[in-house]
Amino acid sequence: MKIQNTALFFLCALLMLGVSCNKTDKNPQTAPYILASPSSYSMVTGEKKQLDIETFPHVAVSALQISSDNTAVAQVNGTGLITAVGVGEATINITAPSAALSASCKVSVLEVTDLSNTGKGPANCYIITKPGAYKFKAVKGNTNYSVGETVDTAVVLWKSFNTFSIPGEKDIIDHVFSNGNEIVVVTQTNKFENGNALVAAEDSEGTILWSWHLWFVEDYKVFDSAVACKNSVGSVMDRNLGATEAALSNYYGTYGPFETYGLIYQWGRKDPFLGSKGAVSGELSTGVKTYYQVASTMRTNWPDAQPSTAACGTIAWATEHPTTWLCAGGGSANESNWLHIANMSLWSSAKTQYDPCPPGWKVPTGGLGGFFATAAGGKTVDIDSGWCEGGYNVASYLAQSSLKLYFPYNGKKYGGSAMYLYQVGKEKGSGSWWTVSDDGNGVIYTVVLQSVDNEGHASKLDLRGYENNLATGMAVRCVTE
Repeated sequence: MKIQNTALFFLCALLMLGVSCNKTDKNPQTAPYILASPSSYSMVTGEKKQLDIETFPHVAVSALQISSDNTAVAQVNGTGLITAVGVGEATINITAPSAALSASCKVSVLEVTDLSNTGKGPANCYIITKPGAYKFKAVKGNTNYSVGETVDTAVVLWKSFNTFSIPGEKDIIDHVFSNGNEIVVVTQTNKFENGNALVAAEDSEGTILWSWHLWFVEDYKVFDSAVACKNSVGSVMDRNLGATEAALSNYYGTYGPFETYGLIYQWGRKDPFLGSKGAVSGELSTGVKTYYQVASTMRTNWPDAQPSTAACGTIAWATEHPTTWLCAGGGSANESNWLHIANMSLWSSAKTQYDPCPPGWKVPTGGLGGFFATAAGGKTVDIDSGWCEGGYNVASYLAQSSLKLYFPYNGKKYGGSAMYLYQVGKEKGSGSWWTVSDDGNGVIYTVVLQSVDNEGHASKLDLRGYENNLATGMAVRCVTE
């Protein structure tokens, strides 16, 4: 009798639509409907998703019939809470009793790829090359130390195409969540988009416990495309960390191509900042606009840069604020560092928990005995007039056989608060790359590319450059462990 009464109430409610619900009273009566949101959803086993069900006229959800056509894949309760139980496809159907109204949600439960279980250990960066579902351990860098016992949720802090375009809410990453000791990332299943993102684990109070860089490059076989270098030093990535292209052979413009620039890092920090999207007069470049989320609010601006004081110039504060640029100075004990008190062991020849490279890769050593100088047989400076291969310095003398190693004019960001990159593009341009090595006095050896004429037709690649301000932002070119 109760079911009959409920059905009768719903039918009567449908028949009582005698007035328009449009506030302007210019449209005819609104037809009865049931809406279910989302209409499709990709999940992984164990994940739950609450459907948002709307009816007009209003009827309690408990009066609706909600069911799954494949309970071996997805189950649903009377409120519309879906639980993924097995890989496959299922349709959640919502119908009104005694009324010809229905809605549905197509559920795809995906197999999950474990990015931290490849035999090369966990890391602070993971490469994703095709649509799907992925997971990785919620641990600190390449260690097995948990980021905390109270991981409450996972959030997307920012994502970027590395171009002028701004990603939408579902672009690059559809959604992320935490199952306690792992972070799960689900992309859109019907398309793949190149770009970068930063994902964080938070506790119940919203404090960031740790964060990871996700690098999206379609079909990128990072080890297969690596460039083997001379003198048995190992291999180097064919592109900058975070770049979506190694080189664009059909590019002959002045300032780009921006897809090859990648991301920038302050020395010793594991989290990247956005690289260049363009240039003004070949010298000044603004940061890429990004999808940025704080407390579920989407923004296109970044937190203000902070001076390196005793309060915020610490590793712990930087870990909790991975999107905040820390400036040198601010009363710091070291006026040329983002740290209030310098720590020269954050990056090392042996990969550390703050190393920003993916599994199997690390930041290279530098100086006269470093990776690149050794590959060059002790030579530290080279003049190469072959920029015309797309606008890059082509350091073929470092590579074995006929392989080519491209270095773009990606500029660098100085250690102050202005969020600009300088000397981007081959006209009066430069490129700068960090290494892990210092001279014993707090000066870091770098690799520096410098245009030596006004048009970038010739360039100097200095394999033993140096930088004494560790708050500077530079690119990273990872080498094999």
